[in-house]
Amino acid sequence: MLKKITNFFAYIISPPSCYQCKRELEQRTILCESCTKKIHPIATIPLKITEKTSIPIFAVSDYHEPLKSLVLAKSWSNRTASRDLGELIWKHTTIAYLNFDYIIPIPLHWTRYAARGYNQAEEIARVISEKSGKPVAPILSRHRKTPFQTKIKSEERFSNVKNSFSILKKVYDRENSETILKNSFYYQKRILIVDDVMTSGSTLIEATKTLLPLKPTQIFAVVACRASR
Repeated sequence: MLKKITNFFAYIISPPSCYQCKRELEQRTILCESCTKKIHPIATIPLKITEKTSIPIFAVSDYHEPLKSLVLAKSWSNRTASRDLGELIWKHTTIAYLNFDYIIPIPLHWTRYAARGYNQAEEIARVISEKSGKPVAPILSRHRKTPFQTKIKSEERFSNVKNSFSILKKVYDRENSETILKNSFYYQKRILIVDDVMTSGSTLIEATKTLLPLKPTQIFAVVACRASR
């Protein structure tokens, strides 16, 4: 009964509407039926990491509306939009059928995290964690502040993120309120890397290379949008 009353007042205060076209809806959902039909599904592709290693990249769609606005909403610190992307990833990709142990979000440099107040990739990862029951493992650190990939030429993107990541020596487990050593939990595991958008793939390549010393048995990656390479 309490839940029904809470939902009733929530609908009055904030009526459900489509994120894209703003049309009022009868029930709370991210996109209306018409805008959902505008999503362009794209096939999973392999991304070459080294001469011997490639990983599959899952994505909801290309970098166009209606998802593009949800991705860009991070520019004005819209945390809800990032969680919406997580919901769409879970619904419109096949990652629910993947066998993975940990979810690793692509990290932000601390200065960008401080300015934005959150990491969009981590918000997406948390939604996937809630759906899958698999834990988020924020074991990557971004120790170099680099220009945004979208702001530089495509041929400069690989050098821009080179050696930007490292594996944290210790990770704070929020659920159990304790600090744990990485190798005790993350060695030889199946890993799902998460980001909001992929352009050249250079960020995912560099992040994956950083994780290879952990000798993962499998690595997958998922993004909301994949731009033309």
